[in-house]
Amino acid sequence: MDMVELSRDLEVKNKYPELYQMIVAQRRFGSAENRDTPVVAQNANREMSKDDDSKQLLYIEAIELLKRCRKQERQIREMQKSYDNLLSVNKQIKETYVKIYAKAEQEEEYISNILLKRIQKLKNDKETLAQKYEQEEEFLTNDLMRKIKQLQSERDVLEGNVKSEQATVIDSLLTTIRRMESEMAAGRKNMDRMRKEKIDQENALEHEQELLFNTLGKQMDQLNQEKRKMQASLQKAYLNGFIEPDDEVVGSLINQGESNDRAPPFDCGNRSGNEVARLRSHLRRVEHQLGEMRERDSNSELDLFSLPQFPSK
Repeated sequence: MDMVELSRDLEVKNKYPELYQMIVAQRRFGSAENRDTPVVAQNANREMSKDDDSKQLLYIEAIELLKRCRKQERQIREMQKSYDNLLSVNKQIKETYVKIYAKAEQEEEYISNILLKRIQKLKNDKETLAQKYEQEEEFLTNDLMRKIKQLQSERDVLEGNVKSEQATVIDSLLTTIRRMESEMAAGRKNMDRMRKEKIDQENALEHEQELLFNTLGKQMDQLNQEKRKMQASLQKAYLNGFIEPDDEVVGSLINQGESNDRAPPFDCGNRSGNEVARLRSHLRRVEHQLGEMRERDSNSELDLFSLPQFPSK
């Protein structure tokens, strides 16, 4: 707030007349000083020097206090206005609260009546359901007792049937086990017999092979002696000039001698080869029978292990 506003404020004029006169005089003096600055400069200096310093300080302090007072008065008016607005709002809120409270009481009474009706209805439904539940409980109890007795009788019948079936199955299994044990014992005897026959046949085969080797060895020795005799007679005839020299004939004789030396003894006669083939076929047939007997015994043991286990009586 400046000096112009203070000089125009009527409230300041009415409350503080002396201060108002000083403000007006100061304003007039300032305006005259602005118009006649070059003329009255010396007079103003003289007058300012004559004024009392304390008066000037009091004037400045009064002006500052007046400004602060006016500022606070404006703030008070604004606060009063906001206070009045708050009072009106509070009044409206109270009126609204009274209306809402009255409406809430009406709604509460209405809801209470509805709830009382519903509670009474629920009590009646509860009593009806309790009676119905007791009737159903009694019916279910009787039905369950009847079913339990029926199940107990069926259980007793099934236990008797199971026991009789178990006894029948156990008897048949014991019979089967005894029969299989007898078959296994017979199979073992047959296997022992077949093993013994195989051993005898192998020994006989080895004896016959040994005889064949000895016979064929003797025949080979005789053939080699005859061959050496023929080679010696050919060489003698060639040296005496009875035959003409022929490289192919000599080479064929030499090759024939070498092939006879390398040839196995089984290729020297048809009879010895047929005998060996017959002995080998018989040996393979015996081994095949022994394999079938072993397989039959192993299957019988697996059948015994895979039989179901039943509880003893």
